[in-house]
Amino acid sequence: MAESAIAQRRREWKRFGLHRIRVALQSMGFTATRSSLRTDVLAAIRLMWPVGTEHTLIRVGDEFDGGYLVPDDLVGIRACFSPGVSDVANFERDLALRGIPSFMADASVASSPLENELLHFEPLWLGSADNAATQTISLDTWVATRAPVSDSNTGDLLLQMDIEDAEWSTLAAASDETLRRFRIMVIEFHDLESLSTRKGLEYMGAIFRRLDHLFCVVHAHPNNTQKVVVINGVAIHPVMEFTLLRRDRITKQKSAGPFPHPLDAPNDPGKPNVSLHKGWHGKAGISVN
Repeated sequence: MAESAIAQRRREWKRFGLHRIRVALQSMGFTATRSSLRTDVLAAIRLMWPVGTEHTLIRVGDEFDGGYLVPDDLVGIRACFSPGVSDVANFERDLALRGIPSFMADASVASSPLENELLHFEPLWLGSADNAATQTISLDTWVATRAPVSDSNTGDLLLQMDIEDAEWSTLAAASDETLRRFRIMVIEFHDLESLSTRKGLEYMGAIFRRLDHLFCVVHAHPNNTQKVVVINGVAIHPVMEFTLLRRDRITKQKSAGPFPHPLDAPNDPGKPNVSLHKGWHGKAGISVN
């Protein structure tokens, strides 16, 4: 998408996402801004190391922004939930070609960028709680009210979420029952440099631990719109795309790589690509030193 569209969406999502993060942290009693211990940051990063599985990675969507790598395990997925649409729906378009419907939400735009009977759009923000006044819906409510109903009222789903910081509060509020509905999750995490602060590490690390309990990271890709930052000897990509696969879909694990993957492409083709730092995939140590 155009840079202006990205900037506009980021402002809109941050308006709600950052506020929710602050409120959540305050409710949990985090008020200090002390630095994190280096060993604790490394432990949190290790939770997000990608692993290889028996499922080949394929690219869904276009070559640059709006395209993601997912495991070739899409058969049987009943629907995709895709918050943070803006003016790009190429990922959802490709899923529709496979017969998979998508439920899309983004209050920063009035309608879906594509018309298709399998694409269902709502001008809503995704967040930690339902609030009609702010056009916000929780992931639990959204899935419960929109997911296709089968005879057993189950069925695997796919989550593709790029909501500019609101992913943290959304995931923190989601129930395990809802998260387990997703076979595959593609999430762009923002502000990862906050791992260097004590309150950021505790909040983000708790979400990483929760995801690690249910899923394995099978792909990680830094967004090249942000440069890597080095904090206390640890290299951190501020914005990263992670693909997660539910653990029950994996029968064997192997070494991940190569990095970058041959199907990876820069989010912004006008800027140099950013390779995943070795500390984020466990190939050769963790620190930049």
